[in-house]
Amino acid sequence: MVDEDEFEENSVKYQYPAELKERARFELEELKRKVASREFPFNSEVIKLLQIQSSLAKVTIKEGITL
Repeated sequence: MVDEDEFEENSVKYQYPAELKERARFELEELKRKVASREFPFNSEVIKLLQIQSSLAKVTIKEGITL
């Protein structure tokens, strides 16, 4: 949630279910905790994707290949 006030307004406007609001708040707190403890805040699939992109970038630079 970038803007908690906007989330609250939209939750009323669009009638978000209580479970959705609770889950969003829980996930926000979990994200804040991970950032504070300097943990990577995303799941392992994102990490794998970043590693693949990094490997491709190294090959591209080393081989002089333009993608």
